[in-house]
Amino acid sequence: MEHSFQTRLNLTTSEVEILKQHGIFSIHTFLSHSDREIGKILNISTSVIAERKKNIYFCNIDVINSWDCLQEYMGKLELFRTNIEQFDELFSGNGMSSGDLIEIIGLPASGKTMLLNTIIINTLEQADDFNILFIDTKYDFQPIKLSKIMDNRKITTNVQSSILKRVTVERVSTVEDIIKVLRYILDTPTQHEKLKIIMIDSITVPFYFYTGHTLFTLNLMTEVVELLRMLSRRNIAFLITNHAYHWDSFGDDQACDTGQENLNSNPFSSSDDSQYSVSKKKVKPALGKYWETVCEHKVLLDFNDYPHDFDFDFFKIERSISLFSSKFAAPTSPKLFHITNKGIT
Repeated sequence: MEHSFQTRLNLTTSEVEILKQHGIFSIHTFLSHSDREIGKILNISTSVIAERKKNIYFCNIDVINSWDCLQEYMGKLELFRTNIEQFDELFSGNGMSSGDLIEIIGLPASGKTMLLNTIIINTLEQADDFNILFIDTKYDFQPIKLSKIMDNRKITTNVQSSILKRVTVERVSTVEDIIKVLRYILDTPTQHEKLKIIMIDSITVPFYFYTGHTLFTLNLMTEVVELLRMLSRRNIAFLITNHAYHWDSFGDDQACDTGQENLNSNPFSSSDDSQYSVSKKKVKPALGKYWETVCEHKVLLDFNDYPHDFDFDFFKIERSISLFSSKFAAPTSPKLFHITNKGIT
């Protein structure tokens, strides 16, 4: 059973707000600050803070056997078919499940955002009983693009209106902003009962300004990871885009571990025909080894061709999709898909 940050630490609402102003949003960040720091912030003696921290480790925990736990999980399980055959087949043909943490990796222009846009339309067109949250860190989410795709599919105005009304967009620019959004959803479950899918496009951008393995960066990432996992346990599925990068045999393994320097480099710097492909080289998602362990499934989008000038009304752009890694399945070989004026097919 999940206990809220406020309840487990015996905090008042005003104390919670004061702590949030100082960047303390969760049990993890509360424990990472000294008793003296928190006591000074809340104007409470250090002995009281120490006692509250102690209570965290000795709080009552509901015990449930594995069978009951499985039955509870299966009773809440929902499947979301995207009707993108190449994507759904990566997950036993059934599409993604509630609670899934799916990372979509690829170079710029490999089709990550278009994949999300198509999934939005396809899933919301099939059912009208759930909503999607789109966390836009690139500030490039455009409802007009969704509308044009639906126009090209001849989807009626009423259906388009229903779909767009069920997509909430949060434009954020920092990791702290992402934390605030996720924390708010976690703390207000009754207001988000219909929220079934959260998309983050992209997780790479907010971390762009943090370099190296500093404690501050690690704490921020840990906070994000904690919130993702807590929300996934509430059966919210996540689709998170991330930049992919590669290096050759002369690459610096330590530098590549952070992925930071690759965000500044030109991914299309090679002169040969494979310059756009990431699958032919050693591929890593950005953000380092810790982040690699977070998402249960990693889907790789790769290039097969790259026309420099194209018009979606006359061209279809070919890409490939594969299950790069998964905690529950073996990697798959690439399958082709097309980006068209009707989305991904």
